[in-house]
Amino acid sequence: MEKSTQNTKKVTLEIIFWLILLGSNFSFLNQFMEWHQALIRASVMVALYASFAYFNMLLLIPHFLDRKGIVWYGLIVLSFVLIMQYLLGTSDLLFSSNFSLEFHSVSNSDMESGIVKTDEQIKSFIAIIISLLIVLISTSYKLVLDSIERQKAKHKLEKQKMEAEMNMLKNQINPHFFLNALNGLYAYSRISPQKTGEYITKLSDMLRYSTYAAKQSAITLKQEIDYIKDYIYFQQIKDDDISVEVNEDINNAGLLIEPLLLIPIVENAFKHSYDERNAKGRIIIINIRQKESMLFFECKNSLPEQRITDTKSKYSGIGLENIRLRLETKYKERYDIHYGEENGFFKLSLKLNLNE
Repeated sequence: MEKSTQNTKKVTLEIIFWLILLGSNFSFLNQFMEWHQALIRASVMVALYASFAYFNMLLLIPHFLDRKGIVWYGLIVLSFVLIMQYLLGTSDLLFSSNFSLEFHSVSNSDMESGIVKTDEQIKSFIAIIISLLIVLISTSYKLVLDSIERQKAKHKLEKQKMEAEMNMLKNQINPHFFLNALNGLYAYSRISPQKTGEYITKLSDMLRYSTYAAKQSAITLKQEIDYIKDYIYFQQIKDDDISVEVNEDINNAGLLIEPLLLIPIVENAFKHSYDERNAKGRIIIINIRQKESMLFFECKNSLPEQRITDTKSKYSGIGLENIRLRLETKYKERYDIHYGEENGFFKLSLKLNLNE
């Protein structure tokens, strides 16, 4: 539909150009001959120029300028300009005989002195100038169109590449988590058989969400938050020594967000809060607040006592690189993210404008 609209605009622009040229030629010639003669002659002139212009755009530029270079193209164009001058001259389409008589009062002495010859030279010169102008305009127009098409093609390829990368990034989320969840299903059914149905239902919901939501451009904020809660549910089953607090202040859960965008932050919090020396003292706090179109997401996790000094390096793994790339791709100037160590916690704060 968009391409059809663009083609319609292009054709309309070209028709307007040729009509303007036709009108200007008619107005000029009509000063020196009858209106019907002026219209016929102007129409033939414009038809010749149009034929030359489209011949230049459709054949000369693609086959000579693009393939053989400007020298070959210049020689071919010059040849066709001379052919155009010959056609216009022999057909007397540029200036009628009536116009010549009115524009120049030719006498025998003028003919002997060569004034008539000079007049023919002027007509030939004007014909060549007009032909060259047609070449210049049609060439410029064609090159601009080609440049626009190349930019569109480049943009399309970049978009396809971006979509492929986004899909790859989405598919990187949680593969080990689901494997561990499936492996733990049997053991959980032995330990707590009465809750096995709930376990299977939540796992099924997560698998469905991660499979189908990843293929969509946007999902509701509620769906994303529910997915995070289910993830926390399974993590606490696997490791009940960790304390997780989730605080919500959402008044419009139907706002749309990039699917699986927030889960890498939560994954990082679980991964990097692990402390072999103090397994029971681990804390994760998640605050989710929404005001109008703005989403404020904050995730804090306690840091282990023995950790590397460079916190930023530790927390700049695939999870945060993933989310940074996706934020930059999807939201561009509509997000703000900060993270770092604060009072024994690693804290990440994300502010996101969910309006398009």
